[in-house]
Amino acid sequence: AEDVKPSRLQHAKSEMNRLLDSLAGDKVGLVGFAGSAVVLSPLTNDKGSLKMFIDGLTPDSVETQGTNITKALDEARGVFDRGGAATDETSKVTRVILVVSDGEDQEKGALEQAKKFAEDGTRIFTLAFGTERGAPIPSRDERGFLRSYKKDRSGKEVISTVKGEFLRELAAAGNGSFHHATFGGQEAKAIKADLDKLQKAEFASSLATSYDERFQFPLFLGFLVMILEMLIGERKSAGRIWKGRFEVAES
Repeated sequence: AEDVKPSRLQHAKSEMNRLLDSLAGDKVGLVGFAGSAVVLSPLTNDKGSLKMFIDGLTPDSVETQGTNITKALDEARGVFDRGGAATDETSKVTRVILVVSDGEDQEKGALEQAKKFAEDGTRIFTLAFGTERGAPIPSRDERGFLRSYKKDRSGKEVISTVKGEFLRELAAAGNGSFHHATFGGQEAKAIKADLDKLQKAEFASSLATSYDERFQFPLFLGFLVMILEMLIGERKSAGRIWKGRFEVAES
């Protein structure tokens, strides 16, 4: 949908790249999801490679249609585990999963999962793209020219709207923060500010417990897995319309 110019997907890509530019020394992974979830990049501090993956995202990046946030969170957790993002007595990491979506799909199971993640020290941040008023979903040809707008079975244009409340609930359950993309493009800065506050708070807490251990203060690293759902909206929307459902995520 194009209620956010030039489109929700392009806006999301721009903000993710801005966020990457601000994460000095942090390792970042990338997961795409629809009905299934795919690890697009393991944890890495190679920002150039991550930007290449983000810029190359298309609706075909995930084949299975539908939405499975629970599966996406599982994959993100696996990225942490395989990347060595664990804690021990001498080191501590800040682990954050950033879910980028328009929030039209609302899985209550994901809320319970987010609570469990938070209990284990993994925070869930969410970033919503789109407007409450919404916009029709364009169908374009191979050259990018508009052919028509997607319609439901009754022939009415499908309007995709953002559902920020679910993403707000997901962030609250995951002991994280909710952000809604604005036309000013300040969401990357806001997320980075929250990440900085989180790391400083955890450093201060651990510093207090390590007061008597000279020169052995914990090493703090940031680990972030970006979960991008909007990139598969076009394929998912087509599948839903075919099934007669009128809920459509980003395309």
